[in-house]
Amino acid sequence: VPSAGYVRNDALPAVHLRYPDADIIERTREQAGVHVRWIDMLAVMTGHGDEALYYATDHHWTSLGAYRAYEAYCAAAGLSPVPRETFAVETVPDFYGTNWSTAALWLTPPDALEIWTDPGLSTVTTIPEANIVKEGMLFPERLAEMDKYTVFLDGNHSYLTIENPEAQGGTLLLIKDSYGHCMAPFLAAHYQKIIMVDMRYYRQSMSDICRDEGVTDVLFLYSLGTFVEASDLAFLR
Repeated sequence: VPSAGYVRNDALPAVHLRYPDADIIERTREQAGVHVRWIDMLAVMTGHGDEALYYATDHHWTSLGAYRAYEAYCAAAGLSPVPRETFAVETVPDFYGTNWSTAALWLTPPDALEIWTDPGLSTVTTIPEANIVKEGMLFPERLAEMDKYTVFLDGNHSYLTIENPEAQGGTLLLIKDSYGHCMAPFLAAHYQKIIMVDMRYYRQSMSDICRDEGVTDVLFLYSLGTFVEASDLAFLR
């Protein structure tokens, strides 16, 4: 997923250096080869005009940005996306993200964090390392903390699962950074089980997961900023 700086190049100061996202992503696509089905996130994230696809005070995409990516994934995977009007949207004010706290953007006004919920979806989230088994995918108690983005799936964990017994699809292995936390709730409508792995903290074999869990689909989802620094991808096997 390209950075907000690349997508919103029009908002950068005149003296700012050009973001090289397109060059890096194209080089990555070439190296991935013909056995990987590539989703052109440059086209997705630059193709929706003035929509707020990224936060101003945080490095993550918004729920709308994740929904646009979800639509693109569905198109590539032959799925019908849940219509946007299906979701109930809760708007949480006064969201100050990581950019605000690390770059001393004290005069930048806060964002509004949107939480999209499908009222007809029933799921169970299991986080083994935290001994958590709960209904749903949201952790509303996290909204009382500084980093409200952790409302999505309780923030960073090495391994977790989302189960939806009413889904028609099989099992999705989602290899991701924290951008995946906001997108997984959309994907849950289509899979009986989603296995989410964060390779910054997980060192077991992805091939073993695919074999042992009967994985039917694999989605690799990283923000470009994390991807270019991800030495842990050497363990992808």
